Amino acid sequence: MTMRDTIDVGIDLGTTNSAVAVARGASAEVVRNSRGLEFTPSAVYLSGSGSVRVGQAARDRVVADPGNACAEFKLRMGRLDQDKLFEDSGRSMSPEEMSAEVLKAMRADVARRTGDQIETAVITVPAAFTADQTAATSRAAELAGLRAALLLQEPAAAVWAYTADATDLPDRGFSLVYDFGGGTFDAAVVKIEDGEFLVVNHAGDNSLGGKRIDWALVEDHLLPRLRQVSDLGDVTLDDPRYRGVLAQLKELAEGAKVELSQQESVEVEAEITITTGRAVELSCVLTQADLDAVARPLVASSVRLCRQSLAESGLGPESFDRVLLVGGSSQLALVRQMLADPVDGLGIPLDHSLDPMTVVARGAAVYAATRRIPSEVRKSMLVAAGQTHLYLEYEPAGLDPDPLVGGRARADSVQDWSGWTVELRNTTAAPVWSTGSLPLRPDGTFAVRIRAEEFTTHTVTVVLHDPAGSPVETDTTGLTSPTSARAAGWVALRP
Repeated sequence: MTMRDTIDVGIDLGTTNSAVAVARGASAEVVRNSRGLEFTPSAVYLSGSGSVRVGQAARDRVVADPGNACAEFKLRMGRLDQDKLFEDSGRSMSPEEMSAEVLKAMRADVARRTGDQIETAVITVPAAFTADQTAATSRAAELAGLRAALLLQEPAAAVWAYTADATDLPDRGFSLVYDFGGGTFDAAVVKIEDGEFLVVNHAGDNSLGGKRIDWALVEDHLLPRLRQVSDLGDVTLDDPRYRGVLAQLKELAEGAKVELSQQESVEVEAEITITTGRAVELSCVLTQADLDAVARPLVASSVRLCRQSLAESGLGPESFDRVLLVGGSSQLALVRQMLADPVDGLGIPLDHSLDPMTVVARGAAVYAATRRIPSEVRKSMLVAAGQTHLYLEYEPAGLDPDPLVGGRARADSVQDWSGWTVELRNTTAAPVWSTGSLPLRPDGTFAVRIRAEEFTTHTVTVVLHDPAGSPVETDTTGLTSPTSARAAGWVALRP
């Protein structure tokens, strides 16, 4: 196993779904879970014996067995008295503990895909998260076994993804990140100037998300229809006696919403379990017009938050190059129609070229590739028997055309490194560029400047040779970066 210098792993810990990606050169690859899907439901199920399930199996249990399963706990992180009692086991779990189980599942997916045991990761949080919620996310990472976790605001992660492969960005300008997720909404103004970008302002609502649309469909359409075919009476959305019924209806509403993003109508048919041994048949036709009616006021709220963010930045729509669409709810036709409208919306060109469900994880991984693994973590990472430890010191990203790379070789069997050499070869340059053989100092150290062309993420191989000129296996075979590229510019986040 080759030891990494940079974190490389990005996790979007979402309200409804979570995703993980690993940096691959200038971009990132989303890691599929054991079901072959690019995202995993953020749900936890705890059996009577104490075994934990995460993902779709747990999500299904939220409907079938709500006393022992839980979802959408992200927004309760950092708040007191929010523990979930899992009835059969008698155990309670805090939102941080449940979030940790989701993070463990993400780590396991990466280990299964790459063979690496992940010790560090970049985890995203909504821009509108409070200090308590952010601290709770850090605690969840620690509970999940991550020895170090960097937190990155979701809008910033989206920009990293959208700019990862871009070579045609303007020298200066603004983009607006429109992040309409399952549980939260963020609007962030991002400034690009002289090859760098930063989040200069944001507005958000931690209770405005796709689940609000789901519950509106339940309240306005599915629940009234269920009352007609059953004896539920005036049951409300917060009635604890019928939480199982309501969970079933919400699941149906969410599925109908997804289908209505692609078609004009959908027939909802299901057997709803009212109580043990008693079920009724529910049949209801929902149309695109029905969805638009319940979603319109929520989308209008998101537009107002966008305008607020623009106004607080002292900018008008004409200052923006594009709106970057992020989050599952941004796929709704109504969202795109309202945003594009120059009167009722923003009138700014929309960019939805990346999958809104995984773009945040991708961007987090791209950013992670620019962050070094903390030295205290790296020093404790195991080196395979027979390998030499080669520690590299460099800036993973920047605008320097000739960045400095330093390093040090270590091995129990070598005390004096005189006569040893190292070569750095830029295999992405045309033609291929090499430092030639560089002599190590007696203590095993070296330093050299390498070439880094603009708008390019560089792959540099590093080969160590013993005094006889034979290559020696090390735990580090190269590095991806330093980068002199606009796409990997620095991010500055402002509260």
